Amino acid sequence: MALPRSFGVACGLDWLAAINSVVDDAVPKLRVEYLVLLKELIETGRFKPVIDRIYPLEQLVDAHRYVDMGHKRGNVVVTVEHGNKT
Repeated sequence: MALPRSFGVACGLDWLAAINSVVDDAVPKLRVEYLVLLKELIETGRFKPVIDRIYPLEQLVDAHRYVDMGHKRGNVVVTVEHGNKT
């Protein structure tokens, strides 16, 4: 099944984005069959997200600097805490 480029980008599947070179509006068009495919990839171990670094929202500028340096090897996550700590 051919998937739109936006699906690969939205899910962090760079290899999928690379093979689907159709230009679209960059808005993910999530459909049930895409989610089923993603579920199967996760369950079979073929989808392995790579998290390089995690930054709290207060360090967003540092996170951007790190990404801009061009040395990241995976995704950079920015966490947001809720005001009601329990």
